[in-house]
Amino acid sequence: MESRITYILKNHTKESLVHIVLFVLFIWFMEAGMGTSIDDKSKNIIRMNFLALPLVFYLNSFYLIPEFLSKKRWLGYIGMLIVTVVCIEAGRSIFHVLVLNDNHDPEQLTFIEALFSKYSVSGGIFLGFLFSFAYTFTKDWLVNLSFIERLKSERSEMKLAYLKTQIDPHFLFNTLNNIYAIALKEDSQETAEAITKLGTLMRYNLEYAENDRVRLSKEIEFLKKYIELQSLRAGTKNEIEVSFDIPEDKLDEYWISPLLLIPIIENAFKYGIHPARESFISISLVLKENRIQLLSKNKIVRESEDSTKIGLKNLKERLSMIYQDKHAFHYSKKENEFLVSLEMELSA
Repeated sequence: MESRITYILKNHTKESLVHIVLFVLFIWFMEAGMGTSIDDKSKNIIRMNFLALPLVFYLNSFYLIPEFLSKKRWLGYIGMLIVTVVCIEAGRSIFHVLVLNDNHDPEQLTFIEALFSKYSVSGGIFLGFLFSFAYTFTKDWLVNLSFIERLKSERSEMKLAYLKTQIDPHFLFNTLNNIYAIALKEDSQETAEAITKLGTLMRYNLEYAENDRVRLSKEIEFLKKYIELQSLRAGTKNEIEVSFDIPEDKLDEYWISPLLLIPIIENAFKYGIHPARESFISISLVLKENRIQLLSKNKIVRESEDSTKIGLKNLKERLSMIYQDKHAFHYSKKENEFLVSLEMELSA
């Protein structure tokens, strides 16, 4: 809990100052509101209720909710809630007996009876939990609203930049068709086949890249075409293993963000294939229920450039923005092999 509070003080200075000011006003309001007509015993009960409120508020807002409720640790949260109430009531009882020397403290009552006695601070505890839930959920809603607005703004900027640099697709496809005709005229079937596959990939890019999501079947088809195109340049010394374990009846059931998997496969071919040297690539794509897993492993036949690190870093950021806590993405270098693992939850 200390590290979380330290983080808040360092990174949310304005918010922390607001909390401090509100806490000071809270104490002042408590003392000023009691006046002189209330006896000392009643004042002490009021003070303990008022002090229990911020204690529960901060404990629940900055520790119990993030560490238990947000992670769906329901039993842990209930357990900590009970411990919190017991500790506060025990502290209240000790304060009454040892500090205030109040012989009227209901020591003979059971804990449940004490909770509802006039000495209890259950009112402050209840309000502390109530206010902390209202504060946390309102804050999360505002943060999510701000995140969505920022995402829309960044997307608009990216789209504008894309449009500024985009080559006229009609010109591009006409050029490819001309090259394809030349390849057929020269009886170069392999070149013609490569041009056809490249045209298919480019058409997919132009049609679906701007979409928020596409059918899984479309993305899988794109990946297969890309692998086929890249495999054309593989030599006899190159070993390529590709496995797609996806039930046919599930291909049109799930959706995925377009062009999300291609950077991993592109990276494997770029740095794992060398026509004159022994090399291998292993690509595995598995769908189990609504979770898809892509595993890529390749022998490093050439050192990666900074652009590769940027590409995987950009993919990581994109995954964090779109899939947030519904994915796991890792990549590592082990001896002369490069391994990439991506697992994420798809929407139906």
